[in-house]
Amino acid sequence: MIKKLSTDVSTGLSSSKVLELQGKHGLNELPAEEGESLWQKIKEQFEDILVRILLAAAVVSFVTSYLG
Repeated sequence: MIKKLSTDVSTGLSSSKVLELQGKHGLNELPAEEGESLWQKIKEQFEDILVRILLAAAVVSFVTSYLG
């Protein structure tokens, strides 16, 4: 790989080689993803039936311990 990039292990790539490779391949970064809002993520959590059952059980448990 070192020979393929024409570099030296102790000094790395030269500035001109870095610019050349950036022009050829682009910057070394991942594309930004569109994120979901916090409320959309929370809403998605409650779409699962198991989560709803667990939430209902927690409410029943709280009510019975509060009244009992």
